[in-house]
Amino acid sequence: MMLRFYLLLAIVFFAFGCISLTKKAQLEEMTKMYARALQGGDQSELLNFVHPESQQQFMKNALALKGLQFSGVEVKKIFPDEKLNSAIVLMNLEYYSLEDPSLLASVRQFNWAYDQQAKLWLLKDPSPFGSRQ
Repeated sequence: MMLRFYLLLAIVFFAFGCISLTKKAQLEEMTKMYARALQGGDQSELLNFVHPESQQQFMKNALALKGLQFSGVEVKKIFPDEKLNSAIVLMNLEYYSLEDPSLLASVRQFNWAYDQQAKLWLLKDPSPFGSRQ
């Protein structure tokens, strides 16, 4: 009887562990896809990654992308919370203005949240550049 209990307990822990791994893997993939979209510069594509509460302000702030070219966007480090409901993501950004070809580099912080209804990670920041670290 006790063996069944431990076996059942192991199955439950394994199942919840797989769910967590899936959420973590999805977070990693979503942040990489956002990085590619940011490098591509398509504002409408970027909006697909933004939480609905932040979309209106994000679009206003995305106007600053016009005239910028990203030569590199890389996910540097992901810091999820223990329950995998939110995460801080650090990204390396390399970009230049089309008016001034000086290359600029910055490490930026992005806040992501897991949307339980959509079962999807979404960007909570109202800016395509995140915030300074």
